[in-house]
Amino acid sequence: NLLRINDILAEIEGNLDPLKEQSEKAKKYLNLREELKNIEFVICMRNAGLSIEALAEYLSLFKEGDKTIELRRNILIRERDKLALKIEDMKKAYERLNYKIDVYYSVILQKEKETFDKK
Repeated sequence: NLLRINDILAEIEGNLDPLKEQSEKAKKYLNLREELKNIEFVICMRNAGLSIEALAEYLSLFKEGDKTIELRRNILIRERDKLALKIEDMKKAYERLNYKIDVYYSVILQKEKETFDKK
């Protein structure tokens, strides 16, 4: 039985190094995945028009940990409200562009009709 126990211990010890390597790889993967999530967040926010200053402030607070949750939330609320105003402005511009396109289309149709009627 002692021989069998020594065999089992040797087998377990032989597995320790590969397990440590797997553990390190898993930690590295988790860190990289978290980093990727942060990069995706920054890209999304920049594409939405958030300022670099607001993002820098947010990320700085994020690094400080949970004690800054309320401050980070307030930044996101402030930036969301700014974005909502931009969206409204863009909707108005979009509607105005559609109106102008319709006006030009009407003019083109009228010109085509006049040209056709002359023949």
